Amino acid sequence: MHHIKTEKLPPLREKVETIEVLRQTNKATAALAELVELQLESINVLESQKVGRETLYVNRELIEIQKQ
Repeated sequence: MHHIKTEKLPPLREKVETIEVLRQTNKATAALAELVELQLESINVLESQKVGRETLYVNRELIEIQKQ
């Protein structure tokens, strides 16, 4: 059996545009999350810790209140 090699077609324009929109949304969301994290850390409400690929947030003030 003989196979004819065909060229790969480019992805549909709609799919490319959707992927680009998702990338931009993800970048914007990440930037906003980082800004909020920095603001909360600056007032000592949160402390962030990286665990694997995830970032965990610890509310230090709440922990101190619970200890009392």
